[in-house]
Amino acid sequence: MSPYTSPVSELLTLGECDWQEWSDYSRFEFTEAHIPELLTLSQDWKLFEHDDSEIFWSPIHAWRVLAVLKSEAAVEPMIDLLHKHNEQFAVSGFLPAVLGRMGALVTEQLWSIARNTENDEDSRDLALESLRWNASYHADAKEQTVAEFIKLLDDREDDDSFLNTALVGCLIDLQAKEGIEAIRAAYDRDLVELEVHGDIEDIEMELELRETRSFIPDWRFDDYQKKLLTEALEKHGKMTYREVEGYLFGIWGSPQPVPPNRWLNAIFGEKPEFESEQQEKDIHRTIFNLFDLIEQSVEMGNDVLPKECHSETPTDDAFPLLQEWSNGFGEANSLLVNFWEDVFQHPTMKDQEESWTACTILLSVWSQPEHLLKKGKEEGGPNIEKMLSAVPSVARELASIGSGIKTRWQAVLDTPNEPITVDKIGRNDPCPCGSGKKYKKCCGK
Repeated sequence: MSPYTSPVSELLTLGECDWQEWSDYSRFEFTEAHIPELLTLSQDWKLFEHDDSEIFWSPIHAWRVLAVLKSEAAVEPMIDLLHKHNEQFAVSGFLPAVLGRMGALVTEQLWSIARNTENDEDSRDLALESLRWNASYHADAKEQTVAEFIKLLDDREDDDSFLNTALVGCLIDLQAKEGIEAIRAAYDRDLVELEVHGDIEDIEMELELRETRSFIPDWRFDDYQKKLLTEALEKHGKMTYREVEGYLFGIWGSPQPVPPNRWLNAIFGEKPEFESEQQEKDIHRTIFNLFDLIEQSVEMGNDVLPKECHSETPTDDAFPLLQEWSNGFGEANSLLVNFWEDVFQHPTMKDQEESWTACTILLSVWSQPEHLLKKGKEEGGPNIEKMLSAVPSVARELASIGSGIKTRWQAVLDTPNEPITVDKIGRNDPCPCGSGKKYKKCCGK
C-alpha cells in the first residue's frame, strides 16, 4: 500500500515524463498544504529503483508540482541534488528544467554554483543549464542571463573546455547572437569541444549568422556532407550514395591498406568532370569522412548496415536500397579479391575463411537477387524474409570477423621470416649428394 495520500499518490500513476512537455497537474488541485508530502516523494530515491515503470517517474512529477507551486521549502532540497546526485539520470535530465521553472526563487543560488570554481564541473554544468531554462521560461530574465553567460565565457581565469562548451550550448539554445564574439574567442583558444557543438562555422549557422560552410571539416560526416556527396554522385558518379556506403564498408574490411586513388576511381571514374578543383577536394573529403564514420561504427559495435537498408520483405521500400548497398559491397570485394586470396592461403588464417565467406555471400547476394527470390517461391525454398531479417546482424558479424582478421594479418606481416641456416660441410666430409665420395672429390670440386 502506498504511504502517500491523494492527490500526491496520483503522481505514482502518471508514468513516464516527457523531456519538455509537462503533465497538466492543475487537475489534481494541489495546494500549499500538500507541499510536505510532495517533498517526501520528491526525495524518495528508492522509487528510482522500482520495478514498476510508472512509479519510477513519480519523484520527477513531484519536483514539477513543487515548481508549479513555487515552493520555497523545495529550493534547498533541490539545489542539494545538484551537488549530491548530479550523475543520476533523473537529476541530470529533468532537474534543470524544474529549477528553471522556479525562477527568481533559485537564480541566486544557481549563479553561486555556476561561478564557484571549487564546485565540481557537473554541478556547474547543471546550474548553467537550469539558468538557461530559467531564461527560456521567463522572458524578462533572458537579457541578464545572456550577459552573464558571455561574461563567464570571457573569463580567462575560469577557462576550461568543459565549462566553455556548456556556456556555448546555452547561448545557442537562447539564440544569443550577441555572444558570437565571445564564442569565437573561446574557439580561438581551442577551449570548446568540437564533438559537442561542431566548429565555429557550425555555431554561426546555428545562430543564423552564416548560410553555408566555407570548407568541409575533416573530423566528422554530417547531413550537409551527405547532401553534398549525394548531389555530386548524381552528376559525376558511377555509384549511388547507398552503393558508396556498401563499397566503403567493403574497403574498410581490406586486410591491408588500399591506395585511395585505386578505390576512388570506382566511385567517380578515372577522370571525373567536377566543376572545380575545390569541389573535387570537398567531395573527396566527404568520402574520407564517411569512411571514418563507418570505421567508428565498427569500433563501437553499432550497425554498419544503414537503417534505411533494413528490409523485411522484397516488396518494401528498403529493399531497393539494400540492393544498392549490397552492390557496392560486392564491388569492393571484387577489387580486393587478390588481397583476400593472399590472406587465406596463409596457414594461420585458414580457420577464418569459412565464416568470412559465408557472411560475405549473405551480404552480396542481394545485389542481383532474382534467382534467390525465384527459389524462395518454390516449395522447400529459402525463407527470404528470414534471410532479410538476418542481414543487419550478419553485417555486424562480418565487421567483427574483419576486425579480428586485420589484427591477425598485421601480426603475420610484422613477424620476420625465420632465417635460413646452412650447415657447413668440411672438404673431407661425405658429400651430401649421397655418392659415397668425399665432398672435395665430388660436389665440392
